[in-house]
Amino acid sequence: MDTREDTDGLVEVEDGPGECPREQSALAKTREWRVWLRNGWVLRETLAIFKIAAPMVANNFFYQVMFTVALVFVGNSSGRSLELDAAALALSFMNVTGVSVGIGLATAAETLCAQVKLCIVQLM
Repeated sequence: MDTREDTDGLVEVEDGPGECPREQSALAKTREWRVWLRNGWVLRETLAIFKIAAPMVANNFFYQVMFTVALVFVGNSSGRSLELDAAALALSFMNVTGVSVGIGLATAAETLCAQVKLCIVQLM
């Protein structure tokens, strides 16, 4: 079994022939995380993911708020619950039959279009 020390103070163990590969110890994994945190890699990756995800989160939030606000207006406009029940049923039906199907198709098209563009770029 061969061991050598990296510049970060981590010990790398190479298994010899016929030996089972060993899992890293918890201490070695902690040291790896410390190196990543020290280099700022985790923070940079987290910020990059948030920059990409923030518009989608805002879109989904305002999409849900739209239905809630509509029901609040209908509920406050009249004292009877019949109109509120009708509005809730109509919004539920619209969500199940139209909006959810449209969002699903748009999400699938987004994934497929990105893959097609990647294939075209690789062919060129």
